[in-house]
Amino acid sequence: PDSRAHGASGGEFVTYGLLEKYDVLDWAAWMKHQGCRQLYALGESLGAAVLIQSAAVQPVFSAIVAESAYADLLDAGADRMSRFAGVPRPLARVMVKTAMAYAHWADGLDLRTVSPLHDIARAPTPILLIHGLNDRRTPPSNSVRLERANPATRSGSSPEPPTPAPSPPPPKISAAASSPGLRNTPRRHEGRSPAARRPPRSWSSTPPPAK
Repeated sequence: PDSRAHGASGGEFVTYGLLEKYDVLDWAAWMKHQGCRQLYALGESLGAAVLIQSAAVQPVFSAIVAESAYADLLDAGADRMSRFAGVPRPLARVMVKTAMAYAHWADGLDLRTVSPLHDIARAPTPILLIHGLNDRRTPPSNSVRLERANPATRSGSSPEPPTPAPSPPPPKISAAASSPGLRNTPRRHEGRSPAARRPPRSWSSTPPPAK
């Protein structure tokens, strides 16, 4: 389906995830009602940020792939204005804050709360972050910030990697039986799964009525 205020979809404003996250949850609920038992989500740019925000409300997806998501709406807006309009960064930040304040006053949209950086720290869903190193519109530093906000990888809170067991002596293989496939050894996957870092939270928010 088209995103809110795009194509054939309803909605008067693009809200950068403030309302779109509930649209995503409504679609996920509809798909589960149709018999889909497990749902996986892929989002790019704004779509990736929306998915991260939805995961903090209700963990309906088994896993999420977020490509080129922004970390915080205020920071992203100020960065783009500074980069592409030549506005000094401090002034750009003030201008974006002013626009957000107007949206809150005129339309009741509190865009100041739109922050995937804040939401990913509360989302129990496993999230794979992908970002191009040459992305100029949304620099890869956004995904770096999102990764660091994950409690499982935050400095000082991640568990120590397990000490690998001593390797057994290699088997004796004759030259006739030797092959590259016999020399391969399995790799140990270390660390903690994002899904295990905290139990899911119930969805207490009420989605807006469908249009």
